Amino acid sequence: MHLFTDDEKILSKLTEKGNPLERLDAVMDWQLFLPLLSELFSRKNKVIGRGGRPHLDYLMMFKVLLLQRLHNLSDDAMEYQLLDRFVVSLVATKIMSQIQKLSGFIEIA
Repeated sequence: MHLFTDDEKILSKLTEKGNPLERLDAVMDWQLFLPLLSELFSRKNKVIGRGGRPHLDYLMMFKVLLLQRLHNLSDDAMEYQLLDRFVVSLVATKIMSQIQKLSGFIEIA
């Protein structure tokens, strides 16, 4: 097994192993929740200005909260899991970039 490979290979490997997130996506129509989430989090009386950070995607945050609840994770543990996967992805991308640069000099089997 190759640890540092492209995203498509990783996703297909996860699919082969029965990725529970894909199974959940297959049966759940997430767009049903979007109007309710938008209504709940919209600020109708808010003065729209140019400052401040844009809000996070409501649907993505909803999915994160569901995963947190399904796996019985604390806020800190969920944050760690998200950051850990993000950092691993960044490191793998950097390593692949370096390997691709070196591949012009050496042959990789």
